[in-house]
Amino acid sequence: MQKHSLKKPTLIRCSTLLMCASILGLFANSNNGFFMAGGYISFWLMTFFFALELFVIRTFQCSKYCIIGIVFCISVLCSGLTCIVKSNILELGQLVTFLVFAAAFVEIGVYPFRKKEVNAILICCIVSGLILSFLVITQKAIYHNDITRRSYSVFDHGMLDPNFLSSFIVFCSFISAHYFLKNKYNLLNVIAILLMVYAIFLTGSRAAFLYLGIGYLFALIEFVRINKQNAGRVFTILCFAFVVLAIGGYIVYTRYSDSFARFFLNIRDYVSDGSNQKRLHHWITALRAILRAPLLGHGTTNEAIILNDMISDTSHNTFLSFYIRLGLIGMISFLLIIGNLMADARKKKNIFIGGIILGFIVNIFIIPATMSYVTWIPMMVILIMLKFET
Repeated sequence: MQKHSLKKPTLIRCSTLLMCASILGLFANSNNGFFMAGGYISFWLMTFFFALELFVIRTFQCSKYCIIGIVFCISVLCSGLTCIVKSNILELGQLVTFLVFAAAFVEIGVYPFRKKEVNAILICCIVSGLILSFLVITQKAIYHNDITRRSYSVFDHGMLDPNFLSSFIVFCSFISAHYFLKNKYNLLNVIAILLMVYAIFLTGSRAAFLYLGIGYLFALIEFVRINKQNAGRVFTILCFAFVVLAIGGYIVYTRYSDSFARFFLNIRDYVSDGSNQKRLHHWITALRAILRAPLLGHGTTNEAIILNDMISDTSHNTFLSFYIRLGLIGMISFLLIIGNLMADARKKKNIFIGGIILGFIVNIFIIPATMSYVTWIPMMVILIMLKFET
């Protein structure tokens, strides 16, 4: 990690604390414009303080993520102009949200974090995941009268989308697994992982379970690689994991039969919350919308209006949503961000982070999270993990 002389070290703490506050404050989220204009104040302040501190230290180096992020910002500005030219409804909240997220990602890509700051951010991810899991487990709130899906509500906000909620909890559980692989706080991290996995199941999100399975498969590979000289520890952990899966599977099958059916039996049915067939319909409808504006997209406007379909009010796919709004340049720049994260994980020979990124790709391919903490905060945290030793 590079050393930088900081003229005002107290400001470093401000930006880190604000990022931690943004992550911890996710429990107060709602479905109604979480990061939209006038929304999540600590994230806005975090972005401002990162910019201020980078101006003060003036020793940072431009990175590939900085260049890609700037290109992404240009595509967002172009999408706003596209709305005006095509007389589409310009949703200013979308445009500003994209710019704030992209600006924060660029700043984090060049920011000289300290090791303690990185650990503070990662621990806050774990705590945030536990808070979200606690609320899901204790509130027992049913999402949209669907007995197979749990969520929660605070401060009279709307209930969180279970797909978004569970996807972020999955990522937080991976941070616990990261510390477990580092042989730190093993018992606490095992308990945290079990609680978060239980909450994830209660949300009924199949996308999140795919994400979970892919990530922990690579975590297992990384664990075996790290402990290849300690066969006894590997055997003990594998036995423990098998017992937990067996007991958990039995409890799920007997106590949560409706949820079990939703996960494994009803996936072919044309159900209201998104079966294989319905998702395929969303994707085909989105592709048709893309073909109508393959270069510039339709701008930062209402996706439901653009799709103009009786069934589909969303593409149900983050990549397609990016293309619909931001056009070819926005789509390519977003793919370059993910591709470079994967390339850096491979370069550093970090199997687990590579698995997290692969699971992340599968997850956002199934849910529409262009302007959500589900997409942007994990990308920022993964970038921090790849840049600095923790």
